[in-house]
Amino acid sequence: MEAKQKKIAALKVLLWLGAVYHIPFPLVAMFNKTYVPIMANQFYGFNITITPQIAWLLNPLAAYMLAFGLFLAVAATDPIKYIKMIYAVLFLLLIRIIQRALFISSGSGEYISGDSYKIILDFCTCVLYWIAIFVMAKKVTCEKCA
Repeated sequence: MEAKQKKIAALKVLLWLGAVYHIPFPLVAMFNKTYVPIMANQFYGFNITITPQIAWLLNPLAAYMLAFGLFLAVAATDPIKYIKMIYAVLFLLLIRIIQRALFISSGSGEYISGDSYKIILDFCTCVLYWIAIFVMAKKVTCEKCA
């Protein structure tokens, strides 16, 4: 396999991993909200209580997350063809990284479970994922890098 094809394959793997991560969670949030507090605690390290207001807010949040996962899946099918979609995904991920940094710095202790390392791990994973996609997207579109 030539070098550029390996880079495209690596980018596809990153995009598919993101899609696999982002598609199941919103489906659970849309169709069975009783699992949301468990998932929030287990995966993100924060506590939520499902109130009628939170239940209502979960629907657009889940729709966004599902659309994001579908964008990742479509982009993974042909990263060269969908490179602009990949850059849009990177922009949205950057906004999420900033949001996570602000959440962590706010010190909202009542919402953070005893496992605050999960929030830091989630933040670091998101940053590393962003960097990996950005670098691979640049490499597959770089004419001199082929």
